[in-house]
Amino acid sequence: MGSMTSIAMDVKYPDFFAGSYLVACKWDETVTSPLGHQHIWAVTSQGDPGASPSLAKIMENLEKDGVKVASQTLDPTQPQDQVDAQAAALITPDCSHYLTQYQGGSHRSTWQHAYTMQPALEWLFAQKKTDRIH
Repeated sequence: MGSMTSIAMDVKYPDFFAGSYLVACKWDETVTSPLGHQHIWAVTSQGDPGASPSLAKIMENLEKDGVKVASQTLDPTQPQDQVDAQAAALITPDCSHYLTQYQGGSHRSTWQHAYTMQPALEWLFAQKKTDRIH
């Protein structure tokens, strides 16, 4: 329930955190506006029936509101250096919202991969509240 708590805090206190790493969570897709002013990297596996469609819809709604979202689908069976290279290639200075989906998998398998994606973690810890894009 960590990421659901994180997203709840992001919605209620949008200026509190410098960035959030949302791993395998779901949320009310109609309550996403406060997320548009933050730094967010969301990770899920396509085989997660709750988190995958929810995070995809949240990012879609943010894009409809004019927020730039960069997304990718990764093969979790690749060597980690290839996963990291693809994640690093996604990062651009003008983007503050990222969605990584692992092919297949499940709710549990997302956690097995998300915390080893080094570029995403480095990106998260490099965020500052003063760097808000919007």
